Amino acid sequence: MIEYEYDKFVNFRHFAWERPHGHAFRWVLEKRFELVDADATDWQVVRALIDHEHFRDAYAGGGVEPEGQRHGPYLLKSITVEAYEAVNKNAVIEELASWTRRFAPAPPPLLDALAVLFDEVFGKATSLYRLKDLGRGAFHD
Repeated sequence: MIEYEYDKFVNFRHFAWERPHGHAFRWVLEKRFELVDADATDWQVVRALIDHEHFRDAYAGGGVEPEGQRHGPYLLKSITVEAYEAVNKNAVIEELASWTRRFAPAPPPLLDALAVLFDEVFGKATSLYRLKDLGRGAFHD
């Protein structure tokens, strides 16, 4: 249903910030997948994403673990299709922009790089979904 294509990594440390550590050790990692079943429903695609080995990434430096049990801070068993909610493009872009400038004004070249990335991702999207906050009970470690 979906096939992994590549990762695109934007590390905030690679940009000149006004304050030391203004980057706050943040990054954006796009994992690009190709939809190979155009007839799949949104929820079937979300299910395929959750089941995909490239979803098994704790983002703690170890990379993808094909048999892993984590996604980001969460235990994989806590992530279900129902844990996702539909969102609109403008709300997502504003949330990401707010997060980007959370600790310090972001350097213009970073904002430019993110604008290109977001345009590539959101410009082609027919629908967008966000994983809800699953709470501390869903955390690993």
